[in-house]
Amino acid sequence: GVTWAPLSGVRLGALGSWLQTRDVEAERPLSGRPPVRIDTTLGLGAPDAPVGCSIRGGWQSASPVFVDADGDGVDEIRQSPDAVILDGRIAWRPSRSFEVFAGVDNALDTGDIELNPMRPRRVFAGVNSRIARKRSGT
Repeated sequence: GVTWAPLSGVRLGALGSWLQTRDVEAERPLSGRPPVRIDTTLGLGAPDAPVGCSIRGGWQSASPVFVDADGDGVDEIRQSPDAVILDGRIAWRPSRSFEVFAGVDNALDTGDIELNPMRPRRVFAGVNSRIARKRSGT
């Protein structure tokens, strides 16, 4: 992958994968594994800034899916559609030890229960806190 920071507080990233998977016993590609996947990221906010945002976008190519749909013991080949995935997160850090965040995974609710199972859209929010103990000198 490649990352680039063209401006202070801006981070761009890209990653590509080319998968050549194979079921050696069945002599065919692995079912449901996309042969190509591309991921991109955009991060906004300097590490010490109180507000930060990140967005991830991904694309995966169509893939073969082998299913015995009629129960005759012979798998039929189907093609899953290609998929676009979009995730986002925003965070507010009023101090080094406290953060409030919210986001969404799979914002487009991409996926197909039979041909391309993926985690459905998930909206989340939370709080992170760090508690530091004072160390005594010895």
